[in-house]
Amino acid sequence: MIRIRRGNPPDNTNLKKKNQTIIFLRKIYDQEEKPSWDETKIKLWGDCKVKKFLYESQYGKCAYCERKRDQKELDVEHFRPKGGVCGIRDHRGYWWIAYEWSNLLLSCKTCNQNKKTAFPLEDESKRAYGEEDDILREKPTLINPLQEDPEKFLSYHIQSRPKPLMVKVVGKNQRGNKTKDTIGLNNRNLMEERAERINHYEIILSINEQQKLDDSLKKLIEDTIQKYRRDDSLFAGLARYYFEIDSLPMNSRKSRE
Repeated sequence: MIRIRRGNPPDNTNLKKKNQTIIFLRKIYDQEEKPSWDETKIKLWGDCKVKKFLYESQYGKCAYCERKRDQKELDVEHFRPKGGVCGIRDHRGYWWIAYEWSNLLLSCKTCNQNKKTAFPLEDESKRAYGEEDDILREKPTLINPLQEDPEKFLSYHIQSRPKPLMVKVVGKNQRGNKTKDTIGLNNRNLMEERAERINHYEIILSINEQQKLDDSLKKLIEDTIQKYRRDDSLFAGLARYYFEIDSLPMNSRKSRE
């Protein structure tokens, strides 16, 4: 999980019609009825240009687990849930920001289903329930990759024994632990996929430790490591952690895990 940095969103999307929809939703909520989100989804955030922008800004990766997926395999995810909040019976969701770019991410179906409507706060008394409330008073427990750097909250543990090799996400603090548990960042498939990535890193470092490398090969290794660390790379957060463990010899590095 890494920080997501976006440029300006496109102007010509259906999200420009959000004001009309908010008026419609406001009337429904005033009548204490539950809206049908299917129709508004098709008209607004279901706009292919919306999803395309999110997809390109996240380099085709899930905002949470950093898997790369085809666009059709990713869901538009609301960081603050639009239709209700898990465990809060009288909360009807953050419907008034359902169409704000700042609340939209793309996530894989697995992470989206794990998170669902979870949105815990550090202080429940400061939760916003409607348009008149200030959501800036809230302190979410879950990490928002659009607004903060997840690498300050999450790290990794490379488990080589007992085999097979597994790579777990570990929290550096309470928020990190809550995020990885809520989203399910340590399911077996993910741990195995990260381990496969580690095998790639080990090959690069084993070559790097050979004696008398020529300058061109050294440059190739350096470029490859930087490629692994880039935002657009699969599991970039893992690569940044791994290659910053330090430049210890292979045996020393393994002994630390």
